Amino acid sequence: MGHLIADYGIKPYDGPVWVANHYRAIADIAMHEPLGPCPEEVLPACQIDDWRWSEEDYEVLVADYLKPLRGLVKEELGRIFDAWLPTVVFDAPED
Repeated sequence: MGHLIADYGIKPYDGPVWVANHYRAIADIAMHEPLGPCPEEVLPACQIDDWRWSEEDYEVLVADYLKPLRGLVKEELGRIFDAWLPTVVFDAPED
């Protein structure tokens, strides 16, 4: 997506500029822990509502970004991810 920021006059320092879209950025936050996914207390779905605006956005986020990440985490971290993923729903209630 570096070509998009070039339209704003930002030039690459040396080589390509890597930019995450909203979905990828949320997935990166979800996996910010060095050893695996963050628990619901760190990234509750109601916080994701601040960045996504429709039910379709959630469908894309879960199907195209979060579910594929599941294969990267194993054992206990996988169980944490499995417990967290169903909480990622449109218009999640704040606790």
